[in-house]
Amino acid sequence: MRITIAQGPFLPVPPLLGGAVEKVWYSLGKEFSRKGHQATHISRSFAGLPSNETKYGVNYQRISSFNATSNIYINLILDLIYAFRVWRKLPVADILVSNCFSLPLFIRNKKYGRLYIHIARKPKGQLFLYRHADRIQTLSRSMMDEIIKQEPELRDKIKTINYPIPMHVNENSFDEIQKFKENKILYVGRIHPEKGIDILIRAFNELTKINDDWVLDIVGPWEINQGGGGLEYYSQLKKISQPSGRRIRFVGPVYDQTELNNLYKRAKLFVYPSISEEGESFGLAPLEAMSFGCVPIVSTLECFREFIDDGSSGYVFDHKAFNSTNYLSDILVRLIRSDLMKVSENAIRNSKQFSLDQISQLYLDDFSDLIRNTN
Repeated sequence: MRITIAQGPFLPVPPLLGGAVEKVWYSLGKEFSRKGHQATHISRSFAGLPSNETKYGVNYQRISSFNATSNIYINLILDLIYAFRVWRKLPVADILVSNCFSLPLFIRNKKYGRLYIHIARKPKGQLFLYRHADRIQTLSRSMMDEIIKQEPELRDKIKTINYPIPMHVNENSFDEIQKFKENKILYVGRIHPEKGIDILIRAFNELTKINDDWVLDIVGPWEINQGGGGLEYYSQLKKISQPSGRRIRFVGPVYDQTELNNLYKRAKLFVYPSISEEGESFGLAPLEAMSFGCVPIVSTLECFREFIDDGSSGYVFDHKAFNSTNYLSDILVRLIRSDLMKVSENAIRNSKQFSLDQISQLYLDDFSDLIRNTN
């Protein structure tokens, strides 16, 4: 198959500035090529990256674009300009995958491929624009239900395929994985109010009153153009963290997968306290952490049920509760006094269902079905 992947306007590929969508489709593109398909990956231009190159069997094309702003309306205009530029460069293909907001508006000719729209965040009323698409693909059952609720006409075009772990799954034995573990709690993601990091910090402050042998590493960008909440929010978090002193470490963004894997290897607990009812669609970072034996603790957002069984392969706290901080701190206190081995083992087992090999094949099978069944 000839597969084109067209990313949005703001983050580069390879994922030098992060981004779950960019990270996953970068890995999928390479895997499609490894399995014998012709892959073209289109993304924004970025300093140090050539406008056209072929690596890992994938042709990478990079189009002039922009940095994201804090104004959603300006971002939509920038997306439209970028989409027009991408449209003019699209190759003939069998499948065209895109998470770009505006690009589908230009796609009315199947010479570019069956239009495969990837929905990674809760739609905000734009789905009627995509009725001509061949497939609407999303990441979880909760997102699928939301799409049907907003645009019932798309029901028969929706397909749920989870994200893969964007690397080949850790093959070390369980005992070998546990050798690296330290008394460390880890968060990896954007430093943004919708991620609930303030809840985590306050909960950890309560933990340090009881046990000062643990540290909390917060990994991710706070800058607005990288998806963060900006300097004011970052400064608030630093202030909140003062009672724990050096036991809370703001590591900054880590985009290199090997370096990120080393963080996962050392952590015993991974906390992802997202409160983003509108934006969270799956939760790639907790899944990555689970593959390294980190016991995940997540909020009650529905999407996390795709891969975490509360009390078996991880834990859930009620982020909507009035005392959500106490709720989370109670779980942390209980877990640091517990034997985490069984839950850690279950976390690894659950993560293996999301291997790059298995999930990429689900996408390829769906692509083949579309080609057979659409004109």
